Amino acid sequence: MLNQLLHPTKYYSPDKGSGSGLFGLVPKSELDPIMKANALVKAAREAGVEGIIDCGVGVCSNEFGQPVVPKAICDVIETLSVEQIRGTYIPGTGYEPFLDSARTLLFGKQKNNVNSVQANGGTHALRIIADTLKAMPKFDPKYSELKIAMPNPTWGNHKLIFQDFEQQSYPYLDSRGFRVDIVALTRAIQNLEAGTAIILHPSCPNPASYPLSEVQWDMVLTQISERQKSGDIVLPIFDSAYQGFGRGLEEDAYPIRKAAELGLEFFVAESYSKKFALYRHRVGAVHFCSTESESRTNLMSQIGTTVIRPTVSSLSIAGADIAHRAMTDHDTMFQIENYLETKRNDFKIRREYLAEALDMPGLINGEGMFALIPGIGQEGQEWLWTECNIMTIYNPWIDPSGANNDAIRVCLDALNHENIGNFTNALQQVRAL
Repeated sequence: MLNQLLHPTKYYSPDKGSGSGLFGLVPKSELDPIMKANALVKAAREAGVEGIIDCGVGVCSNEFGQPVVPKAICDVIETLSVEQIRGTYIPGTGYEPFLDSARTLLFGKQKNNVNSVQANGGTHALRIIADTLKAMPKFDPKYSELKIAMPNPTWGNHKLIFQDFEQQSYPYLDSRGFRVDIVALTRAIQNLEAGTAIILHPSCPNPASYPLSEVQWDMVLTQISERQKSGDIVLPIFDSAYQGFGRGLEEDAYPIRKAAELGLEFFVAESYSKKFALYRHRVGAVHFCSTESESRTNLMSQIGTTVIRPTVSSLSIAGADIAHRAMTDHDTMFQIENYLETKRNDFKIRREYLAEALDMPGLINGEGMFALIPGIGQEGQEWLWTECNIMTIYNPWIDPSGANNDAIRVCLDALNHENIGNFTNALQQVRAL
């Protein structure tokens, strides 16, 4: 029974519509690997399995595996009054004081050409963008048959969120998996078909973990600027989920601010789940940057009317108010910066440990809470779970030559001084199989 419980194929039915299994309505080929991993870990814990190392879920945790919330955020939450909680609906596009603070944090001095709507977290922000792009041809025919280009590898949920569009991938990592192949990347952007929205990770790219340098961002964004100036629709969508976890809040905003400085037209999906640890409060935003103010205003109105109203009806005030209060208080932001610096140092220490233990020096060049570890295939990922109670996410990528490369994605914050030795020993064993 326990072996069946731990086996990854236990929890889905291979046939769509069969109705059996926890994911009976989803075929194996379409199952979100993170959903599957979460279900497996939950079931194993309920069955009393001990010693689980859950590197599949992206949550900041302490050494006991408990979610970490900065004390500064807890202090802000305690300041909420009954009157604030008791209030009525907020406007359809969200809580404007929060949105103004969010624009300042993300865009700095470049915020004047930006309009925003609130979202229930980063995933919802991406969903709003997807639904907006789907509706745009009704108002402007040039957006008909828009395609979505995403890096290879990218976060698995991108494919689900943008499933109504023709999807393409562009090369990101080289064949070794420890650095960005900037030559292949810029060549791909140059060759993008007009009528393409391109997903970009401004910092801590999930799952690749290897970021572009500022010089490389300048190259990429200048290319896109030239495409837009020539009349091509090449529309960036920045997925900003980990601002502050890479190099700092200001440093991680560089590509977004540079894009605004160049006069690009683009979207940003922003999340506060990670940087402020507001996981359960579901705080996010969609920003649209354009030098045409009328275009921005009309688009935000359409989003409120045709996207937000018929889906979530109205947005939440509590989480947005917490984030706004934090962003407008100097002492709170100082404490949050210290929290983020601590997390960055923790991630660096764990990368260095893994790099030495696995003889993979390239790992130290990554940033953020995730690490992509090459060379472990799906069978190895399943072995880690069934034999060692270690949950990772199988995350292969295709390099610029077209070759498939095996890898697993690991959340570094699931590792601590108690379990990291067992983790690296298990990885050494699976690589030797």
